[in-house]
Amino acid sequence: MSTAATSSPLGVGLYSVTEVASLARLQPSRVRRWVKGYSFSDRSGQRRQARPLFRRDLPPAAGRIVLTFVDLVEVLFVSAFLKHGVSLSSVRRAAEVGSEMFETTHPFCVSRFETDGRSIFARITDEVDEEHLLDLVRRQAVFKQVFNPLLRQLDYDQVTGDAIRWWPLGKARPVVVNPRLSFGAPITAQSSVPTRVLYAAHAAGEPPEAIADWHRAPLDEVLAAIEFERARAA
Repeated sequence: MSTAATSSPLGVGLYSVTEVASLARLQPSRVRRWVKGYSFSDRSGQRRQARPLFRRDLPPAAGRIVLTFVDLVEVLFVSAFLKHGVSLSSVRRAAEVGSEMFETTHPFCVSRFETDGRSIFARITDEVDEEHLLDLVRRQAVFKQVFNPLLRQLDYDQVTGDAIRWWPLGKARPVVVNPRLSFGAPITAQSSVPTRVLYAAHAAGEPPEAIADWHRAPLDEVLAAIEFERARAA
């Protein structure tokens, strides 16, 4: 049974809700609702509790929510669902079916989701008159539209099938999020310099060429780091 992460903090990445929200370009309050659950009033005015969208691997530390790399990837997929018009209730159902099919706490983080994703959609039914996750006639086209760009940014372990690296600018650009390095902070692919360090130097007025020389990093890595961090700050 795959859990898509281990119970040890080493090699799994460590993030706050704010950090995950920044990487996924979401509001922290929204990420917190997804990972912690929330209360709401139904049509009759009765208060109800919505469960988290997935089970976290690490317990809270000093009262703070601690997220891992696979939590981050799960958030990226949930965001992709919602941006393409899939309802939150349907995302929740997809996660439940995927967890059962793939025997994992993080169904969107395993490589089998790429090949079996349409099977997940095919098994979604509107048992309580809710909309289907994806119309069966359209699901293949929508699956490609929603997920192919994100799937192309991920590397998977060949043995476990778990997501192990994320290339937020695409694999052709040298910025990577690797939970085994720098606690999962975004770094440059070859020189392993945190992108925030390079961006801070540039924001202080230093030219990219000088920054590359100081950190012994290729110029294209410095430029990619600046582009990545500038987009995060926007």
